[in-house]
Amino acid sequence: MFARVLEIDRRFIAATSSSPMRFAGESAIWTGAPSEGVAMGGALWRSFASWFLLVWIALCFGACRTSKQHSAALAERGWAEYQAHRYAAAEKDLREAVRLQPNNPKYHYELALSLRDSGQIDGAIGELYRAHLLQPDDSGYVLLLSQLMVRSYDRQNIRWSEGWANQVLHKSTDPSTRAEALYLLGIGSLRLGEPNDAENYFNKALQENPDHPAALSFVALQDADRGRVDSAEQR
Repeated sequence: MFARVLEIDRRFIAATSSSPMRFAGESAIWTGAPSEGVAMGGALWRSFASWFLLVWIALCFGACRTSKQHSAALAERGWAEYQAHRYAAAEKDLREAVRLQPNNPKYHYELALSLRDSGQIDGAIGELYRAHLLQPDDSGYVLLLSQLMVRSYDRQNIRWSEGWANQVLHKSTDPSTRAEALYLLGIGSLRLGEPNDAENYFNKALQENPDHPAALSFVALQDADRGRVDSAEQR
């Protein structure tokens, strides 16, 4: 393609330098008649436009690749900061990674964990919800949403927590995951003043995972509170 552009450019220069007026006439600048000059000028323009488009695509591809690499490096550093309990530094790096790659659910999830552990629960819920929208089949995002919402002081959030937990139950067949979802339904019932429903959920959680420590503790406490001391001790 470059050779073709150079050839057209050579012919164009030769024609104009030998006789500008003659070339102008042949190009039909004054008459509007078809000519080799017009065809050659059009070919030159098309070749230049094609070359420019290829350069633009290459530059865009390079910029996107660089952005992706930079966001990955930021996310890796942010995750290391999170594991070292430096939540402010982790949040800064992970927010920038999310800005550069907003469609990466993993970055939203890791930012949510950092926000959660620094006490920014509402922000954590928002990031988890974005991760869920980007990867709706991941039960881990939904389960963590339920865990955060069930501890809210807002009754509506507790109701939403029940919805997320039930969504996990409908999709997951993993006993540990199902046990955790049932446990969260039990916690939600307790917080909404429904102890009988809570006990039922805790028992169902233990059917899925007999070693679920939190469900065991709550059932034991409920047994003791109702005078079932022997049963409570056995748990």
